[in-house]
Amino acid sequence: MKVINQRSLRSVLAGRARETLFAHFGSTVLPPINNNATALEISKWKNLPEVAACYKKLFNEKNDSAPLAKILEKVLGKDPPTNHMAFVMALYSVMLDPNSEGIHASENSMKKKMNKYLVSFYKNLY
Repeated sequence: MKVINQRSLRSVLAGRARETLFAHFGSTVLPPINNNATALEISKWKNLPEVAACYKKLFNEKNDSAPLAKILEKVLGKDPPTNHMAFVMALYSVMLDPNSEGIHASENSMKKKMNKYLVSFYKNLY
């Protein structure tokens, strides 16, 4: 059995999450962005109304988690570990949030975002 380290697991999970996000919305709803795009290209992309609409569909104020739940299930399958769900949610938050500068986040930033989602999962349990 092959042992996968944490960094490799996150890399595979991030790739699958990005691929699923763009496949779910389609290129007419969520325009593609190159992972190696410049800061200016990323800023322009994040300010597109289509990107803002996708962000709102996933992280809306009405607490409708159905679109995000569908995508998470496609990425992770049924009953995934909460830390994997938190990682994908943090990744999508960084990618699509117009107030976030890039489409990549530092490990420290991702940990903070993941902890935010993990806390919300546990609050909903009780």
